[in-house]
Amino acid sequence: MAKEIERKFLLRSDIPTNTILEGGTRIVQGFLSKDPLVRVRLRGRHLAYLTIKGPGTLVRDEFEYEIPRGDGEQLIKMCPKTIIKVRHQFSYEGRVWALDDFQGSLDGFRMAEVEIESQFATVEIPPWLGPEVTGDPRYSNVRLIDDGVPLV
Repeated sequence: MAKEIERKFLLRSDIPTNTILEGGTRIVQGFLSKDPLVRVRLRGRHLAYLTIKGPGTLVRDEFEYEIPRGDGEQLIKMCPKTIIKVRHQFSYEGRVWALDDFQGSLDGFRMAEVEIESQFATVEIPPWLGPEVTGDPRYSNVRLIDDGVPLV
């Protein structure tokens, strides 16, 4: 059984993110189901994935499968709403981080995450990250798509 273990952080507002964000990959994703969570993701111009996730915020079951791009495009049309973001990857203190720059209705919202090998792993946090929101379900993509960015 596959496990996803990740921590999520907001970005500090006093850091100019244009010095951090370069390039990136466009992602369009939607949800076919919320219980269990079934996500369709179009990544870049050629890739598509179907992901099933179990309950949880820090640790949860995750099954991800690459699917034909045409299938992904058809499945995304079945989703009531979608999220669009540009994902930037960077390394910090030996770990690969993802920084998502949301677009559309979530334009201007940015969040960073890091996948870790254990819920007890030590993670050096980049100084330009703000509060950790791992345990706050309001910052899950499935909630952001319906509720928007939380008002702290």
